[in-house]
Amino acid sequence: MKLKNSLSPRLLANLYIAIDAVIANRLRSLLTALGIIFGVAAVIAMLAIGNGAQQEILNQIKLVGVNNIVIKPIIEQKDEKVNEKVG
Repeated sequence: MKLKNSLSPRLLANLYIAIDAVIANRLRSLLTALGIIFGVAAVIAMLAIGNGAQQEILNQIKLVGVNNIVIKPIIEQKDEKVNEKVG
């Protein structure tokens, strides 16, 4: 099998058509590129914020120096409801 060093005529024609379409629709191409850039940047930023928050929480837990953490609800349950379920 022989490899060609040059691009095929069909690929060149398709590339020319694509470049011509991008030049003809400059504003649409610019807005599309901006949308892709902002979308990727937003995903990267959200992942970085999530990882940073996770590390901060883990560091605060290490500062406390306990192995077990008890999480209580903010709203206390009434004793009547708790006793009804137990008894």
